[in-house]
Amino acid sequence: EGTSFSSPMAAGATVVIRDYFNDVALLATPSAALMKATLIAGAKDIGYGFVSSNQNPQATGAAYNYTNCGRNIQGWGLMDIRQSLSPKAPYNWSYSDNAELSTGGSVALPITIADANVPLRVVLVWSDPPGTAGSAAKQLRNDLDLTVTQGANTWRGNDYATTYNQGRYTVLNGSYRDDLNNVDVVTIKPGTPLVAGAATLTINGFNVP
Repeated sequence: EGTSFSSPMAAGATVVIRDYFNDVALLATPSAALMKATLIAGAKDIGYGFVSSNQNPQATGAAYNYTNCGRNIQGWGLMDIRQSLSPKAPYNWSYSDNAELSTGGSVALPITIADANVPLRVVLVWSDPPGTAGSAAKQLRNDLDLTVTQGANTWRGNDYATTYNQGRYTVLNGSYRDDLNNVDVVTIKPGTPLVAGAATLTINGFNVP
């Protein structure tokens, strides 16, 4: 357990993903951000949701509370290379790499929801310049925002609830904006209000110096 085991596993998985992009997708130089996004897209929630709370979701009562639960324990979940690169039906996937944005700019991409009875996950990752070691100031240089919209409904990147049952999915029509991380993820619960049909994925450049 711990980093001594997880780090080489993640490194090996990334090599496999790079080989896929090189040999199957015929992408000569996949970015580090694309490979990281691919790992996250196929990862499985192992029972803690994507929240940072102090409640063990598999226990009851105050006596079982402990800190650093949710995302602080499982990150974005358990790696699953098969699900990342060749997901089983009814899941499918697509990707885009090396897009460019400027401050105040945006990119809107139409997507089609083929089956609203399965979750939708959208992952935005970008490489940011190194921060200053030991500084308590916010280190994010390029601040991008991910949203998914369908009709009057909007889901914002990293806007997850604070309880486990809801924390597995992005809040509907929330207002949170993540300005700390270079990963934005939207995970939409299957079924209403998500419906089969057209939706829009939008990336906004809040600050891109």
